[in-house]
Amino acid sequence: MSPLLKNKIKKILSALGVNLTQNQRYDAQSLRIMRKVLTPDAVCIDVGAHKGEVLDDMIALAPNAVHMAFEPIPSFYNDLILRYEGKAKVFNLALSDKAGSTTFQHVVSNPAYSGMKQRAYQQEETIEEIKVEMARLDDLVKLEQKINLIKIDVEGAELQVLKGAEQLLKKWKPTIIFEHGKGASEFYGTSPQLLFEFLSNCGMKVSLMKSYLEGKAPMNLADFIGQYEREENYYFVAHK
Repeated sequence: MSPLLKNKIKKILSALGVNLTQNQRYDAQSLRIMRKVLTPDAVCIDVGAHKGEVLDDMIALAPNAVHMAFEPIPSFYNDLILRYEGKAKVFNLALSDKAGSTTFQHVVSNPAYSGMKQRAYQQEETIEEIKVEMARLDDLVKLEQKINLIKIDVEGAELQVLKGAEQLLKKWKPTIIFEHGKGASEFYGTSPQLLFEFLSNCGMKVSLMKSYLEGKAPMNLADFIGQYEREENYYFVAHK
């Protein structure tokens, strides 16, 4: 069975409520959000594309658009650029709030934990420090280019990514699926208050993904801080 088929089966089982882990719930909710907001020509950006699981869904749901994907780990980037030739623009970059080069912690034993800074790990990991190039999304995407959806999974650097896209966010207010939780964000000096207030200043609201899908009211600052402090959820959606 191919990895792609296994992933699709996991998502179907997650949607049906079968043996759900928290990550599987987030995967299923993310897919439902994309189905809700994307049209065939919607433009998406995958920040931290990893193996392309989310990018697959973006392409399937919005086949008439050329999407963008960012992956700083060279081996993953090399696979992505071959796999998505003609379907998406893939960049070997780490998005941030400034351009330049930086060290990057490639967690070889658990690549999903990789990021510009070391974070808290649940076990001892094998880490290879590499050098990567950074860029701001506002410098790479023309302001007149409408962006419909952004997914951000960068192990704590989500506020830096968002700050580097401030002009795009204020103009287009794309739906943003993002991770924010203890054990990662504090290593970048980011608090839930800073992140929430930045999104609010961009004219955006923040919701739990489940609440957003159910049409419930968005969170206020106290709600968001509470989710963070109690470690109840670490995936959220920002929206108009």
